[in-house]
Amino acid sequence: MSEHSDPQIVDVTAIVDSHPLLDEDDLHGGVAERLKHSKEFGSLVWDATKDYVQKMNLSSEEKANVSTWLSSKKDRLQKTIIEKLHTLHQHDS
Repeated sequence: MSEHSDPQIVDVTAIVDSHPLLDEDDLHGGVAERLKHSKEFGSLVWDATKDYVQKMNLSSEEKANVSTWLSSKKDRLQKTIIEKLHTLHQHDS
């Protein structure tokens, strides 16, 4: 028997049933709009971004350069994340 076993695959997709009275696009749009303006969401994204940059093992100058660039793109980054979440949900349904 091999010491290396195949990695266990866990299915994390959720079955999302729709209700005939719900307009899912409108609902998702409302949630996306709230996320876009949420200070908590923005803070979470920025904290995760800083953690990612920290793990890149950059010099202090490189880290400052990347952080400044990312800071200038913060709004676009949040919008992209919201779009990706919406796309992932569309693939699950």
